[in-house]
This record gives sequence, structure tokens and C-alpha cells, in this order.
Amino acid sequence: MQSYLDIQAVVTKRFEKCVLTGYPDQGGIPTWGWGHTGPEVRIGQVIPQQRADDDFERDQAVADAKLKRHVSPAAFERLSEHEKAAVLDFVFNTGGGPEPSDPKCWTIWKDVEAGQLDDVVAQFDRFIYIHIDGKPVTSNGLKNRRNAEKTLWNTGDQEAAVAAANAGGETVSSGATRVLPTPPETTAPKAFAKTSLGLKLGQLVGGVSLTGLAGKVATPDNQAQLSSLHDTVSSHASELGHFGPALVAVLGAGLVIMAGAQFLVHIEQQQKAKL
Repeated sequence: MQSYLDIQAVVTKRFEKCVLTGYPDQGGIPTWGWGHTGPEVRIGQVIPQQRADDDFERDQAVADAKLKRHVSPAAFERLSEHEKAAVLDFVFNTGGGPEPSDPKCWTIWKDVEAGQLDDVVAQFDRFIYIHIDGKPVTSNGLKNRRNAEKTLWNTGDQEAAVAAANAGGETVSSGATRVLPTPPETTAPKAFAKTSLGLKLGQLVGGVSLTGLAGKVATPDNQAQLSSLHDTVSSHASELGHFGPALVAVLGAGLVIMAGAQFLVHIEQQQKAKL
């Protein structure tokens, strides 16, 4: 019977494309061989096949060590060889994520550790993104890779897994996904009040004290704070969607009203001085 290391070596090499000239991966990471990255990799440099194979063996050993840090020996031994091979390819491709001691450790490892193996398949589907220019982008190549790992996990059918990995001719090297952040799930947007912009506006609005604005509108301090609020919203209007331009307009009108109120206060003070 094939060991999980042998299975993973066979299928991963057929999931990847061995390129003997350094190239920028999907995420712009210098890569060569079987999805190998590192400080020694140079775009445009040609390497021999033996170098690519040696790099693969080292990358496999690194991935295996990471896998065994994420899963206890007892939990690991509960897995079949093809299940081990599936999660080893997953680590080879993604890097495995935060260590088990980290609160952000991925749920897939918690499921394996707890023996909740039925949930592992669903966890694969969360890792289909590549960060490009700091933004998560769905990758069809990673969708294929996760489908291949699910097939290998569920059935042990290596040929079916390879077919899934190369569906539609869309494959993805492991270079970028190991090096760049690969979000396990889309992040729910924060409530606006908890964003950095929301907190900043809250502080400014708190200083303006809108409920007492009618009586205090003409103070230089309030005018300065409203002006600061207007400038902040203007610079972040795009983050507020359709409400951005409208809020900028309202605050602009507020500045005009405040200026008028300040003028009236000035006139009133002049009249009092004459009495």
C-alpha cells in the first residue's frame, strides 16, 4: 500500500506544473520547479530538473512537519493514507496557517483533532482566495485544487483527483498561496461605528455636540470641529457608498449655516456693545 507521502508526491506533482525557469506566480511571487518559492528563486533563471525535484522533497518535508504540528499523533493516526495525503497537499499548497496555539488557528485542524472528519470537506471550500495587491481574489485554480483534495479525501481516487485539479485547464501553483495571506473565509464587514473611520467620526461628532448645536453653533471650537469632520468625511466618502456624497453635502451646508450663525452672533455682540 502506498504511504501518504508517496500518494501526495504523485498527485501534487500532477496538480502543479514543473517550470524550470523562474517566473512570477499568480500573486507575483518568484517561483520555479514544483511551485517552489524562496529567497534563492530568481525570475528568468533556468534550473535543472534535479534541482526542481530536490526542492520538492524539501518543500514536502516542511509541509509534513507543519501538518504534524497542527495535528496530534493520535488524531493523525486515525486518518487513512489518502486522507493524510489530502491534508498534506493542502498544507503544501496553503502553508497550513497559524500554529495551533494561535487563536486564529484554522478550523480544519480543530475538526481533524476532534475526529469531526465529516466537516473537513466543507472546510476545504473556505480556502479559494489569493491576496493580490492586498485584496482577496477568488481563484478558479484554487477551487480546482480544493475539489481535488476533497476527491482524494473522500475516495482515494488519484486519477479523479488529478482530473479535478486540472478541470478546464485552470491550475494554480502553490507558490503564491503559501507565501501570501490566504483567507479561510470572507470577513464580515465591521459595523461602521467600529471601523477606524467610524471611531474618528464619532470622536469628532461627540465634540460638536449636535443636540446643543443650536445654542452653541457659533463657537470657534465647534466650527473647527465641524470643519474637521467635513474634511474627514470628504477624504473617505468612497468608503460610505451612496451616502458619502450626501453626507459631504450636508456637512458642507452645516459649515455655511455655522458661518452665518457666527456672523449673526458677531452682529449681536456689536449691538450689545453700543448699549
